[in-house]
Amino acid sequence: MSCRLLGFYAKSRKFVEDLLDALIKASRYDHIAAKVIGSFDKHDDGWGCVLALKNDDYWRVLFYKSVKPIWEEDLSFLKSSLNFKYVAGLIHTRKASRNTPIDTFSAHPFSVVTADGSTLYVIQNGGIKKKESWEVICEEYDFEPDDVSDTFIYTLMLAKYYRQRSGAPPERLAKTLRKLHSFLEVEDLAGRCVNTFILQYSPGDRVSLGVVVAYYNEKYVDYYKVYKVTSNENELAFVSSTVAEVLATKGYTPELVENRKVLVYVFEEEELKEIEYNLE
Repeated sequence: MSCRLLGFYAKSRKFVEDLLDALIKASRYDHIAAKVIGSFDKHDDGWGCVLALKNDDYWRVLFYKSVKPIWEEDLSFLKSSLNFKYVAGLIHTRKASRNTPIDTFSAHPFSVVTADGSTLYVIQNGGIKKKESWEVICEEYDFEPDDVSDTFIYTLMLAKYYRQRSGAPPERLAKTLRKLHSFLEVEDLAGRCVNTFILQYSPGDRVSLGVVVAYYNEKYVDYYKVYKVTSNENELAFVSSTVAEVLATKGYTPELVENRKVLVYVFEEEELKEIEYNLE
């Protein structure tokens, strides 16, 4: 799967609109994909988002996905929702892998409820070896793996591994991501890239953002790179390479995120706490 990713924490409408505009432009024409991969130049197999928005006294969660390309959608519903004190979110645009369903179900994010009640929303670029990974969870489910994408199976594996960890939700997520991605590497289940962004929404309206940067094929490294973007208002975003290039034209300064890294950001009021691990 070849996709463009956006994960962010924002305090201003302008930052979100800049990010969204950059993602749409990068998805409608992805010159890095055209140059590095060569078989496509747009992400037109669906899109989706999840936003956790905090007003003065309550949270709202917006979850949406569609098989339509993002640039063909009427995004007025999304833009009209951008009334917030601060917001954390994910947005994903998809180019489906060969022999993978193209439908709204298979658009990202995928969601799963975990053992401690947290809901995890998952978006991904790249993926895992579907048939082999299916063997890890097949005794617990009875759907046909050919009917779903590899990221759907990854999401269920994530919930399984989360159940085996302990701790407060953000730390538990960070430990789970490190353990799961190390397992994928050791068991040769990882594809050429398994870049993964996660929004964690936990009981008590606790919100965290998880980022895994993990890619293994040097031929496509320019396509797989993930960048961190910040603003003068202490906002931050993690974006795919093509999105970073568009943001650079808007005056932002993208910083390359190190490969084989797990990051989790905890949102406590208007403060951010970072949890960082290297893959084992």
